[in-house]
Amino acid sequence: MATNSWLGDYPARARAVRLTVGGTVGAGDTVGYTIGGVRVAAVAAPGDDKPALAQKLYNALSATADPRFREVSWAYADGDAFVSGAAATAGVPFAGTASGTGTTTLTETELVASTGPSHADEPRNWSLGVLPGATHDVVVDVPVPLLYGWENVAAAAFASLRIKAAFESQLGLPRRNEAGYIEYRQRFWVIATAVPVEIGEGDGQGPTRCNIQVTNALSAVVHKTGQRPGATAPPVNFVGASSGTLAVAAGDVGLASDDDTTGCTVTTLAVDGAAALTVGKGATVTTANQTGGTLIGFGTVVTHNFAGGDATLYKAPTTVTADGGAGTLDCRFTGTAATVTFRGQGEGQASPTCVCDNDPRPRTFASASFTGGAALRDPDKSVTFTNPATFDRTSLKASDLGSRFSLQRT
Repeated sequence: MATNSWLGDYPARARAVRLTVGGTVGAGDTVGYTIGGVRVAAVAAPGDDKPALAQKLYNALSATADPRFREVSWAYADGDAFVSGAAATAGVPFAGTASGTGTTTLTETELVASTGPSHADEPRNWSLGVLPGATHDVVVDVPVPLLYGWENVAAAAFASLRIKAAFESQLGLPRRNEAGYIEYRQRFWVIATAVPVEIGEGDGQGPTRCNIQVTNALSAVVHKTGQRPGATAPPVNFVGASSGTLAVAAGDVGLASDDDTTGCTVTTLAVDGAAALTVGKGATVTTANQTGGTLIGFGTVVTHNFAGGDATLYKAPTTVTADGGAGTLDCRFTGTAATVTFRGQGEGQASPTCVCDNDPRPRTFASASFTGGAALRDPDKSVTFTNPATFDRTSLKASDLGSRFSLQRT
């Protein structure tokens, strides 16, 4: 199998377009250009011809303060029936739609295509001189950002995708552009189902952004990541999967974590000691096995098994089993958890704690058991037990069930 490695060294070239006014100009007709859902337009007055309307469009495009349009340098020459636009920064593409109303048309013609060192869709940025394709072992280790052109990179069945720790850079775009608008360009690298993905192996700090969209089954291992830039989403973010596995040994990883309108389902998740995992609001984990680190679940975690670490859940799980070492489950959810089982290692030993006093809203444990020194911290009595809960002596001593409560021996 051929190895296709990221180079990121092709010179930048600015995209250039021409917007041409056509048809028959009538009073009240408009011509406009839309970028990212925002349309900037000009309205024809009685007696306007095509050059006059083109000049009005140029004036409108040049005057707008919208940052999407400020990324384009607009030009117009007297007497022309068209407006020219070129990317203000070579290698940073823009994309829009030209439109007219009434009997007037506006047509966009691309004069120069955008390319540059951060274009993932530039074949000359890859060691084989072609875009990554089926059977390629794809390697990203040169710390040059891969940002643009994802819509032109096919979701091929790579033999493997390895994004090494030496890639201390960005792959994909943030949800919010640094200019302040919600990003309209494609942000994720789309890969085929079950492609083995390995992130963060070897020397280096790892990627500071890595957006991967999976068409069906996820198969990924994360060894380490870079730091997230400010209080934003985790550096590594997976979306799109409907099944599969994810193992996080270390680093900061999310499932559909930067946009509530996206989703990602993982069948089996493993979170280890130095890992941080965020389950986004639209994500689902069928079974999470946590032996350390932190897990924050804004989405659905159906079954959560943990033997260490800390977890905060904002949606009720079906089953929680905490077995062995120290760790905390912070219950920020309402609704019903069907089975809650906490087992400690005995009095005076490290044991897990179920915390229910950080969110005073009511919740229900249908079946609950705390033994071996595992504790339930619920001083505000927010938990209702559908069935009698089981506590052994050491767990009852370690727990806080409120200043006064009723016991019924069964």
